[in-house]
Amino acid sequence: MFQLLGSSIPLDNSVNRRFSSLTFIFSSGAEDFYTYIQVNEPPSGLVQSIPDYTNIENGKGIFSSRYIKKIEGGNFDSKCLDSLKNGRFTKNLRFI
Repeated sequence: MFQLLGSSIPLDNSVNRRFSSLTFIFSSGAEDFYTYIQVNEPPSGLVQSIPDYTNIENGKGIFSSRYIKKIEGGNFDSKCLDSLKNGRFTKNLRFI
């Protein structure tokens, strides 16, 4: 996670950053939903047509499920805060 933060947050020596809280977002779905998402991604090669995907018998469409859970207000303990301020991936981001 710290490596992702270090590569995603732009360096800016004119700001000091302060950690306030974490938000976790968990997203899950059935295998049919995953297949539908994969089939409908933009084409990456010369072929520009997207195949139809359906799991409905005698029809078109998708019947599946997905679930999203959001948990707000998570915190770091003192060791994680120290890693955020002084760790090798985030020490140059000026967390105070």
